[in-house]
Amino acid sequence: MAMTLDQQRAIALASARKRAMEGKSAAPQEGRIPIISDINDFSNSFRTGVTQGMTLGFADELQAGVEAPFRAIGDTFSGKGFDLGRSFNEGLDNVRGVTADMTAKNEGAALAGDVLGSVITGGGLAGKGLTLMKAAKPTVASMATRGAIEGAGYGAVSGFGRSEGDSIEARGRDALTGAMWGAGAGGAIGGVAGKLASNAAAKAVPTVQDLKKQAGDLYTKASERGFMFGQPQVKSVSDDIARLAAEEGLDPTLHPGATAALKRLQQFASPTKSATDWNGDIISVPNTGAKMSVDEAKTIRRILAAAGKDYTNPDQSRIAGKMLDKFDDFLEAGAPELKDARGLYSQAKKGELIEKTIELAGSRAGQFSGSGYENALRTEFRALERKIIEGQIKGLSQEEIDAISKVARGGPIENVMRYVGKLAPTGVVSFGAGAGVPFMVGNAVGGPGMGAAAAGATMGAGFLGRSAATALTKGNAVRAALLARSGGVAPAATIPGPTSKVMQALIAAGGNEASRIPLEITVGGRR
Repeated sequence: MAMTLDQQRAIALASARKRAMEGKSAAPQEGRIPIISDINDFSNSFRTGVTQGMTLGFADELQAGVEAPFRAIGDTFSGKGFDLGRSFNEGLDNVRGVTADMTAKNEGAALAGDVLGSVITGGGLAGKGLTLMKAAKPTVASMATRGAIEGAGYGAVSGFGRSEGDSIEARGRDALTGAMWGAGAGGAIGGVAGKLASNAAAKAVPTVQDLKKQAGDLYTKASERGFMFGQPQVKSVSDDIARLAAEEGLDPTLHPGATAALKRLQQFASPTKSATDWNGDIISVPNTGAKMSVDEAKTIRRILAAAGKDYTNPDQSRIAGKMLDKFDDFLEAGAPELKDARGLYSQAKKGELIEKTIELAGSRAGQFSGSGYENALRTEFRALERKIIEGQIKGLSQEEIDAISKVARGGPIENVMRYVGKLAPTGVVSFGAGAGVPFMVGNAVGGPGMGAAAAGATMGAGFLGRSAATALTKGNAVRAALLARSGGVAPAATIPGPTSKVMQALIAAGGNEASRIPLEITVGGRR
């Protein structure tokens, strides 16, 4: 019975591999120098791997395609007739045999060359802009998704090219295998790239301590250059603030902090000052030389700010807040440095507020035995959101408020993961839902073994969901703090050009090499 073409090719490839292995294990021939031979084997195997990697597994097809016309012409003269397809197939079998022979001589060198060739191709394509790894906002999720798509593409092409099957079905199956493994490799590498970008962006945002120091340095700069607020200017703002306070209902008894700040300001605004005459009697004289220093202005501002944050006395907080806004306008007009200092202090205070909320959640996490840290974060940020809505906390931008609300309420993905996390057996009720019910259903369908498998799968999904919900919520809280410390503008997470090209080259290598991993896929009862 005549063999099919596929059978003939399989035998030819097997024979080539066998010859290579026999040659590899045979004793050195007389006159043969082992070291030189090993170097040649390494070089040939490495070069073969590089070629395969650079062409994504299509080196055999490319070489056979180049040789096919010449082989067909030779067959014509030898009497076999001109058949380009037959010549291509014969040449492909021959090239594959040689490739298998070269690879078997030193498989480690061939693998190293394959990886290098893949990196060269990926880096070259990245340099020409043919990559998905140039995201405007490279978060971990977005970069992992982009890497998975790109890795799947490389894996599919490489799997198709490396396939030794001749039918479209066989090559398609190998392409699918390569796409699946490539997506996993590319997603992992892309996620790492996104994490690196996020970490770099976070490091670029100053800490609360850095912001306070920068603001303090600006006040010091204004003080060192000897800047003083003149008495006429101080009197003008003092009168304006006193009039505002009276309109808002300032009461010395009910609002002691705001009253103290106003009195201190009025000391510099008074047109007269106390003095003694030649007889020792106290008299009033013109206060034309009175000036207010930057340090004194800073003290008055600190008293007003403290009164404005007295949440036990909401009415004083309201009045002091309006007084502080007018006083800040006066300071900024007099000394430009103080305008920047005000902005830095504001960033520091808002960042400190959110970071303190995160710390409170950490201290309360033990109170939530089932949901732990994730629930504690939501609870504390809901309390913070409520204060913002009630007007107890002011000065936050809409972007900062939205970031706080996202922690308090969660997003679509966070809420889905949280719901799945309820299946984790952390209590009697959750154990029944995550283990008991699935076990009963599985047991009814396929016996105790199936019941145990169903319960295990459900509980595993619950633990994963809970972990994912906690990680996502914690990430949202950290981003809210970064947003506040960066002045209400999200820190720009970018991947430097060289790093992006390296990551893209690694994804190409990962997808290309992943296509070499075998995977059993059964479709319609056939492998």
